[in-house]
Amino acid sequence: MDFGGEPHVHQMLWDLGVGDTTNEAAVLEKIIEVEHSFNLVMIVERFQESLIFLKKELSWDYFDITSLKLNVRVDDVRTTLNDSTKSL
Repeated sequence: MDFGGEPHVHQMLWDLGVGDTTNEAAVLEKIIEVEHSFNLVMIVERFQESLIFLKKELSWDYFDITSLKLNVRVDDVRTTLNDSTKSL
């Protein structure tokens, strides 16, 4: 596998403990380990879709996967700082 010569290009492999992400054998070994360890891997960028897979995996109803976004601002409530406040 060619990772473009940059160290730790694959951050998830590094986070999972693969020190040398250019070592093909180590990468393949980690992939096999992850496949055997996890029934489901959720992806934050695809959170809604991941919840559907979680629902299926746990035999839940749609009610069980209802979620609310917290700490999200609505554009019409957002205020703009003036220059004097920004300089503080």
